[in-house]
Amino acid sequence: MIDVQTSLEMRSPDVLRAAGPPRLPARLERVDPADFALSRRLYSGVGEEYGWTDRLVWSERQWRDWTAGVETWVAIAGDESDGGDAAHAGFFELQVQPRSTVEITIFGLLPRFHGQGLGGWLLTAALEQAWRLHPDGTRRVWVHTRRLDGPAALPNYLARGLRPFDALVADV
Repeated sequence: MIDVQTSLEMRSPDVLRAAGPPRLPARLERVDPADFALSRRLYSGVGEEYGWTDRLVWSERQWRDWTAGVETWVAIAGDESDGGDAAHAGFFELQVQPRSTVEITIFGLLPRFHGQGLGGWLLTAALEQAWRLHPDGTRRVWVHTRRLDGPAALPNYLARGLRPFDALVADV
């Protein structure tokens, strides 16, 4: 099977096209302090149907080291105000890199939250946070996606204003 990994970037916050609100109550929370167990659980849940396997072999130490070096945010969906349940719906990780760059290293929703308008809302939040994150002032935000990721991933990135700058083809 052929897979294509597309790398996309945004070089100005002015090109961000924000998505509208999701169709269910949702809020965003930063995971602080870092919580490797939560990140591992979300990574497994989001990536299971897309074959995300690279981190599944990580030791607890590797997870702790990784989560200490990224900023993790979770989407929580549901309305607790009327006695309802709220649940983790998805997450993203941001990593500060050299030359005023921030990478969105992970982005995704748990399968039961697909199709509810959360993806565009969460990606908008990830990009807005990335533009505020770099201590020297962010000048570039980038992410990569694969054809094997969800079918809405690449269209969502493009709809928010990210533009492709590289593509790698691999036989998987």
